[in-house]
Amino acid sequence: MKWLRDVFGGKNSESKALCLKLSETGAWLNDRSKDPGFEKRLQDIYRRIDEIRVELSKDVKSLNSAEPDELTPPKLLRAGLAARGEIVKQMNSLVDKLVPPKVRISNQLQNTTGRWSRDWKEL
Repeated sequence: MKWLRDVFGGKNSESKALCLKLSETGAWLNDRSKDPGFEKRLQDIYRRIDEIRVELSKDVKSLNSAEPDELTPPKLLRAGLAARGEIVKQMNSLVDKLVPPKVRISNQLQNTTGRWSRDWKEL
């Protein structure tokens, strides 16, 4: 999946990644959850992700069942057909990872960060 991150991640040296320490996630969630539109924005984002996931799933099925053009050179055809299985496999993996949560996200994240904090302290 590294190739997919490279495609969508870009190599812009001017962009600066934002980092959030695991120990700071609880405070970050508390700050964000106070914003009245926080949960609605999250739900909108997850709704769009789910719509994209469904469309991508359809596209992957179409790719898997696609027939090659008769004019395709034999070497290109063999290479394309050989690579298709791996691409379909990786794209299906991406589709599986795009499933948005169906429960209230802020509660789920708070529970998760609470468990992480407890586990982190035990180490």
